[in-house]
Amino acid sequence: MNINLEQAIQLRSDKAFESAEEMFTKLIALDDANPRLYYHLAWLYDTMEREQEAIPYYEKAIALNLPIDEIADCFLGLGSTYRAIGEYEKSKMVFENAIRQFPERHDLKVFYAIVLYNLRNGKEAISTLLKIIAQTSSDININRYKNSILKYADDLDMIYE
Repeated sequence: MNINLEQAIQLRSDKAFESAEEMFTKLIALDDANPRLYYHLAWLYDTMEREQEAIPYYEKAIALNLPIDEIADCFLGLGSTYRAIGEYEKSKMVFENAIRQFPERHDLKVFYAIVLYNLRNGKEAISTLLKIIAQTSSDININRYKNSILKYADDLDMIYE
């Protein structure tokens, strides 16, 4: 049987999860040093809501130096998986590491804000989200108040006297 990564990814997209899992497993058996295979199998397990099974595959993909065009998404998957199972500190560490490496990736910061909320750090979570909104919104009214939003994001408790 001639199998390849693109076919396995398509099976995942088509929600043929069991076939995709079988194909990813076979591919890993043939090429166990390919980080993309581990990443996409982890993604499959996340899609199947089998988060505990996804974690070692995300970690293996990272350890094997997943290509730069997929590593940020892998960090997002791992961080959000840790968050989904209640491992908030691990999630926070993954997102902080990812944000250091990919500061332009606002999606990482949004998921980071979610875990900050879970860690009962609502102030930093809101601040993070306000900054993203101010920096990325194309809404004319948000843009009109961009400077004020950014100012409040830095000090949510600001009171003028």
